[in-house]
Amino acid sequence: MSQPISQPVSSPVKKLPTSPITHSNPFDDEIILSVGIRKDFRGDFVPTVTPSIFPDGFTSFEIGAVCSLKSWVQGDRHASWITTVEERYSLNAVLGYYDDELSQAIPTIQEDGQCAIRLLETLEREVLKLAFVDHRVKCSHKAKYKNSDDYYEHAIKIFKGCRLIGDRDYQAIHMSSSTRPIMWKSGEDGSFVKDDMFQFDENPPRNSEPLNHLPLKSIVIPRVELVFHTTEHRYGVKLKLGRDIRVLRVGHVPKVYAANVYIGKKRKA
Repeated sequence: MSQPISQPVSSPVKKLPTSPITHSNPFDDEIILSVGIRKDFRGDFVPTVTPSIFPDGFTSFEIGAVCSLKSWVQGDRHASWITTVEERYSLNAVLGYYDDELSQAIPTIQEDGQCAIRLLETLEREVLKLAFVDHRVKCSHKAKYKNSDDYYEHAIKIFKGCRLIGDRDYQAIHMSSSTRPIMWKSGEDGSFVKDDMFQFDENPPRNSEPLNHLPLKSIVIPRVELVFHTTEHRYGVKLKLGRDIRVLRVGHVPKVYAANVYIGKKRKA
């Protein structure tokens, strides 16, 4: 009796997201971000930020609109400094940037930028202080300091100094990930659609790095995670770049994609 011919098992097709994640927005009056201890993917206890609507796990959150500096949102595989096979995707930006056009489209943009700075400063301090006092968080550097204030002062921080844009100084931040983010823009019907203008340059000019795939001074809304990290040589907090980046305005192109941006909505009294 002949045996039935086995059919190849097809791998399930991974569905691509059809919209960006927009929850855990700290500019929403109903969202409260707090700090707690969770186990990470290695099984280690770490301090992390959790929102009030998802209190039992890790999550990313939004920090409002940022203005991009030189960034590698589509990968740095051709960058001159690469010495490993691991590719990184990064967004360098400043918080609090505003100009006349943005202020008209997003009346609260200046206020929201300062709010985002204060929020990150508060979460950063709380994460590091919790790491110091909770015995479950393993970090060899804790033995060097007498109290949580000293531990906080010597940690690697989120903010990377100030950058001058125009005639104003702004707080700079760095966000990176090992996963390429998805770029989104506002569609005509108010939904979000993928912005396909940010494509990876597979063939950069000889002896040069690929073009900056996110033009300088682009206004975007990234998702981030605040991550505690510790090694033999250093410890602190960093910002992990989340899955989604919403593009409000491309640098040097005088057009705001999102006519009704969420941070421009009227707040509750």
